[in-house]
Amino acid sequence: MEFRILGPLEVLDDGRPVALPGGRGRALLALLILHAGEVVSADRLIDELWGENPPPTATTALQGLVSTLRKRLEPAQAGGEARAVLRTVPPGYVLATDPTGVDANLFRRLVEEASGAAAAERSPRLRRALSLWRGPALAEFTYQPFAQREITALEELRLVAIEERVEADLALGRHGQLVAELETLVAEHPFRERVRGQLMVALYRAGRQAEALEVYRDTRQALVEELGIEPGPGLRQLEQAILRQDPSLDREPSRETAPAVGMTLRPVAGIAAAEAWFSGERRTITVVFVDLAVSHGADDGADPEARWRIVARSVDLAVGVLRRHGATVEELVGDVLVGLFGVPTAHEDDALRAARAAVELRGALQALNEEVERDRGIRFSIRAGVETGEVVVPTHGSGHAAASGDAVTVAARLQRTAGEGEILVGGGDPEGLSRRRRSGGR
Repeated sequence: MEFRILGPLEVLDDGRPVALPGGRGRALLALLILHAGEVVSADRLIDELWGENPPPTATTALQGLVSTLRKRLEPAQAGGEARAVLRTVPPGYVLATDPTGVDANLFRRLVEEASGAAAAERSPRLRRALSLWRGPALAEFTYQPFAQREITALEELRLVAIEERVEADLALGRHGQLVAELETLVAEHPFRERVRGQLMVALYRAGRQAEALEVYRDTRQALVEELGIEPGPGLRQLEQAILRQDPSLDREPSRETAPAVGMTLRPVAGIAAAEAWFSGERRTITVVFVDLAVSHGADDGADPEARWRIVARSVDLAVGVLRRHGATVEELVGDVLVGLFGVPTAHEDDALRAARAAVELRGALQALNEEVERDRGIRFSIRAGVETGEVVVPTHGSGHAAASGDAVTVAARLQRTAGEGEILVGGGDPEGLSRRRRSGGR
């Protein structure tokens, strides 16, 4: 089954639309889709559906809504039993579907896969991701409190994906085709400096230097009059580069069309000019450094290939846990994983997500240790550092490190300081945990 929330709520069963209930039954399905694969407690569902003052019959009413949904989602199959799509799992219910069965999750995965790819590959990948959108996210739940955070996060990621796709198209010499689209984006998002910068580059490369400078003047006027701020350094530097006709802004492709995916692109002067002026942005994120080293005393005589497979299992396990809680796993250095919470999409509870991921990972490794220590004499230890703070996050293709700032440095230092099985949380987290040592059950 396919569950779609990137537009009006829709469910497809083998390509055929499923007739869905209205009212709270429809809202219940949306809630469960947002937490696909997770158990959502009945108490939480009641709070979200009825608010702070639910009626005395809310529990019974919820059970009725679930029953109605089951009839729509789990019709009896010919010669067999109905599928278990909506399951009762104490203390609540779970929508039992693969996460990528939800279009929003598939969209996130496709955007992540496009990250760092060459322009000729990144553009079509992002186009495919954006093609999943059929309208505003969770369109019919715009004013429902339970949907606000997800709507904001998805719409922000959608805009980032559009910007990244435009950046790739600029690198491929499609500036002439982008001007009209960028003008529309500027009208819709007047304070989005990166979009305005992309429009300036597209106009300049199309031989419309005066119009590119006019975009900057309009931008400055809007920012000063509406927000009381000047344009950022990237936009100011771009204006100066246009004024002096900086060669780095030029692109001289042999043809305007993009090469086929898979062909090797030769470096061209100015191919990443737009990215050069907007190479990074400041944002508050939570950084997790996790060391998955094999403990000393493990069987050094173990078969190297078998040992490698076990280490790979631990890495896959860790990556899965971090991503499930919302992290972007940006790099793997030796046995150290780095998870960034808040990239590319920020959440109010990124620090909490990071702490939960680290604690869950410690428990998951303990379960893995019970197996591999018995069978192979190998045991993994976890040492983790968590810190929240402002960092500079680069745009794709800028050539800079994944993120830089004090939060990254402190998280790495905490990870190195942590003892076996410990998770050290820095003082920058909004929860005020202040470098409290979390180990064992503490």
